[in-house]
Amino acid sequence: MSQRTLKPVLVKKIWIFLALILLVGILVIAYGYYQESKLVLYLGLTITLIGVISGVFRIVIHPKK
Repeated sequence: MSQRTLKPVLVKKIWIFLALILLVGILVIAYGYYQESKLVLYLGLTITLIGVISGVFRIVIHPKK
């Protein structure tokens, strides 16, 4: 059986930043859900939506970067 090695790929800092925005949004949604706070829940949804839209725009505008 032969073993394959994968080449490391550099990830740009903007993608890590967007991933952190999505993570924070999901955590805020969970906090709002368990605390039964609609305001915090909607805040988390808004943060997550901003992260998703930013990522989609980044992919559409700069697909190779």
